Amino acid sequence: MLFDIVGVLAGIAVLLAAIVTGARASDPLWLLKRPQLLARSLITVLITVPVISLLLVEVLSPGNVQVRAGVVAAILAVGMGAPDLLKRTDAPRDVACYVIGLNVVLMPLLVIYVPIAVAIHRAVFHHDVSLPWFIVAKVVLAQASLPFFVGLALARWRPNVADPIARHAPRFVGNTMLVVGVVAIFATWRSLLSFGAGVWLTCLTVATVAVLTGHLVGGPTLANKAVLAGFSAVRFPALALLILSVVPRGQRLIPLVIAYTISSAVVVSIYRAVVRKKLERLTGPEREHALRSPPEIGARRPIAARRRGGGPEV
Repeated sequence: MLFDIVGVLAGIAVLLAAIVTGARASDPLWLLKRPQLLARSLITVLITVPVISLLLVEVLSPGNVQVRAGVVAAILAVGMGAPDLLKRTDAPRDVACYVIGLNVVLMPLLVIYVPIAVAIHRAVFHHDVSLPWFIVAKVVLAQASLPFFVGLALARWRPNVADPIARHAPRFVGNTMLVVGVVAIFATWRSLLSFGAGVWLTCLTVATVAVLTGHLVGGPTLANKAVLAGFSAVRFPALALLILSVVPRGQRLIPLVIAYTISSAVVVSIYRAVVRKKLERLTGPEREHALRSPPEIGARRPIAARRRGGGPEV
């Protein structure tokens, strides 16, 4: 019953978040027109961050199979990312396009990526957690992909319906996620309190390294760095919880997913504050460069750049 409620709330939140972000994103295929940024983003989110996180967990918690499996489950539930880190800046459209574009690509991949990644991890590290693809597909389609693409379609083709929703949705989404978090913590508070310092240190370290990895790989502009850092650390905890609630012996890992979610929220909040502080200090060309997004493939270079023989930044 508890996870049925979480599933409904997560689906509503995904729907509304897609409407809000889609209302500001004029082109859902924006990222596909920037193949270098797309490749860098997918490699970071799907390969680099998970591999580094797995190695960190093996080093920090070598004797605790449950901790390793729980953090892995949280890391592999990719998608959605952090809330829009730069929504208060003067470049919300490109940020929204990047967020929407990354989700457009990630959502269909989840169905095959999560079971395969868990199977590879199981074969290498010999744990007993498995995720049948049809269970993942059911959860992903019902609670993530379908609400996301419905919200995106409303924002794109029914703006008269989406615009009023978009004005009030951010507060509702925030409150909904708060309710989901409170319910999840209330259901697992005994397990959370029983975790030692080592478990929390592992979660905080993994989240911090994920943020730093996304920031370093995100490209030359602060806008792209912030989006990719958020996607790298804040995965899709509601999806991880729902999947673990229906797989054999998965519920014992739920407290660890919540512990990682709390840790990543703290790390990303600190990162967000640093990003905003840095943006406030920038002015003129420096601020313009920090918020600039790469041009789409085939776009003509500015005249000044062509005269210097420079190329477009990606």
